[in-house]
Amino acid sequence: VKTTRHLTVKARQLALTAAAIAAAVVAVWIYRAFDPSEAGWFPPCLFKAATGLDCPGCGTQRAFHALLHGDLAGAWGFNAAFVLSLPLIALLVALRLKPGISPLMVRITGSRPFILTVFFLFVAWTIMRNIPILAPD
Repeated sequence: VKTTRHLTVKARQLALTAAAIAAAVVAVWIYRAFDPSEAGWFPPCLFKAATGLDCPGCGTQRAFHALLHGDLAGAWGFNAAFVLSLPLIALLVALRLKPGISPLMVRITGSRPFILTVFFLFVAWTIMRNIPILAPD
């Protein structure tokens, strides 16, 4: 009975992983094929629509499209925080998939000070990008 349950859990994990990979491949294809600046069917930012201010994620779709076309400068202009966060995202995904790689990094990235630091950096980014003298065009 334990073996059957174990296989069921493993099969479910494998199916979820396969579905996540398939969804990621489709998303990358969509963002590579269609420019969010021109295609009118990409979701708009609800925060910007409600307040007129940029949220931390504003420009991320356009930045992702630019990165998929090798335009690092364009991506930076759309959302510098997104570009800077990509190595951190990659690290967090790697640690989630293989926590044994570096138990110390798992502890650090899961710690309250680390999480609060990242949170406050995004708050600072949001404030700075909405101050006209500090914000790029």
